[in-house]
Amino acid sequence: MTFFDIMQLAGGIILAVGYVPQIRQLLRTKSCGDLNLKTYLYLTLGIGMMEIYAIDLSQKGNGYMFLVTNTLSLILVFIISTLIIRYRLQEYNKMIKERDLNLVTHHSFFVTTWEDGSKVITPCEVNIKTKEVTNIVTVPYDINSTLENESVLLYDTEYNVYTTEEHICKRMVDIEDNWVPY
Repeated sequence: MTFFDIMQLAGGIILAVGYVPQIRQLLRTKSCGDLNLKTYLYLTLGIGMMEIYAIDLSQKGNGYMFLVTNTLSLILVFIISTLIIRYRLQEYNKMIKERDLNLVTHHSFFVTTWEDGSKVITPCEVNIKTKEVTNIVTVPYDINSTLENESVLLYDTEYNVYTTEEHICKRMVDIEDNWVPY
């Protein structure tokens, strides 16, 4: 082992170990909001390409230290990239679930069915948590009939609408407490 092999091994290990605190923080906090995924994907690609060069060098009898330290760096940067993707997907899925379960869904339509068989369908909003139907879009429509039924269309399923005795003007949708759109 030459002086230059020792310098490459020491420098490569120092560079690779530099990724360990980032991995520990990701695992501890399970958060990656301030990390740029593109940076780590480019690092993974670049180090991966250098890995091909390191394999070629080692097959020619040179660069074993470079292969060892480059492989270590590739593994650590790949772990960081994977953790960023994993935690971003978890955050995204959590956001979607909270929006769909607790907040207002915009994938809903207010349906009025009339005695003569006609239906009027307009957009509305439904608060999944409170079950309240709001922001019903009204349209001018000349109906010479009696209102037969009101319902809400949520994700291709129709649910009845009712009013409570305390709040005659408030429309509520008849869905389960733990309703999930999928």
